[in-house]
Amino acid sequence: MGRLVLIRHGETESNVAGTVQGRHNSPLSPRGLLQARLVGDYLRQHFLIRRVVSSDRARCLQTASEIDLPLVSTPLLRELDFGDWEGQMWSRISSDYPEDIGGLLNSDPKFAAPGGESIESLAERIDRAVVEFDLRNSPETIAIVSHDGTLRSMIVRALGWKPENVGNLTFFVGSISVISLGDRHSILQMLNHYEHFNPSYQKIVPD
Repeated sequence: MGRLVLIRHGETESNVAGTVQGRHNSPLSPRGLLQARLVGDYLRQHFLIRRVVSSDRARCLQTASEIDLPLVSTPLLRELDFGDWEGQMWSRISSDYPEDIGGLLNSDPKFAAPGGESIESLAERIDRAVVEFDLRNSPETIAIVSHDGTLRSMIVRALGWKPENVGNLTFFVGSISVISLGDRHSILQMLNHYEHFNPSYQKIVPD
């Protein structure tokens, strides 16, 4: 029986500012770099990870590199492409596009931001990644480093939940979740665990 250890990247300046990142190639903030090190320390202590598969965005690659194992990266694990919304404040988008935000919050498969990608397309990308990197049938423990929306969709699809359940999940930056993969049923063993990086909010983070 294999396991998927799902990790959301550490903090970025966009996370702090409340702006839409999507496929934007933003790096980790100084606190995010510390969080990535804490993630790596926690994983080495609690899991025997055999391989690492990461989104090819900088914030994920920087986080994945702290696991200190050979990794492969892929655009298939990128965040949803938010098109014209990227770089804008989420608060402004919520007021300017209330109907579109409703589609996003309700996980409407046909939802797509102006000029962006649909939720349905994101799910299809994840399915391709699962096949390409043998994430469903491998007996190994595999670390997946990706983004909030991507990881939520991956969990929903792995557990056979309804697509609209994507909106009932969230992942903090630097959080860890675990899915145990079985022949008939997959089990969510850990969800959104983040206590390991609490020290990143207690220490002075260098500039």
